[in-house]
Amino acid sequence: AGGSPGLQFTHKETGPTAMFSMLATLTPWSDYNQSPRNMYQCQMAKQTMGTPLLAHPHRLDNKLYRIQTPQSPLSRTNIYKEYEMDEYPAGTNAVVAVLSYTGYDMEDAMMVNKSSMERGLAHASMYKCETIDLAKEKGDTK
Repeated sequence: AGGSPGLQFTHKETGPTAMFSMLATLTPWSDYNQSPRNMYQCQMAKQTMGTPLLAHPHRLDNKLYRIQTPQSPLSRTNIYKEYEMDEYPAGTNAVVAVLSYTGYDMEDAMMVNKSSMERGLAHASMYKCETIDLAKEKGDTK
């Protein structure tokens, strides 16, 4: 639809981010990272446990994972609002301190405050649907 009532458009001029995927356009400050880091971020974003849908009671997925306390990101790109990503939050904001704890650098390790975990940081739910035939459960063979 066009900008004026009754005026229709068939084409839309694309912006400079049109060549990127949706996940790449949601990565803030990607122009300050090396390209392999941006690609790594896109791969990690595919694995997030966010809000996959809003119709939980009406779905019959075999297994579904959902984060309990999703939050809107503190920094976001311009395209974030256009995609309405606040309707499907995909993460939790965590305060992170980058430091050497024992002098040994462990690349993929982290220490988490116990009280943060007790307050619900990174808590999730798993929904699992099962089909139960009540006739078989009762013992009827009709």
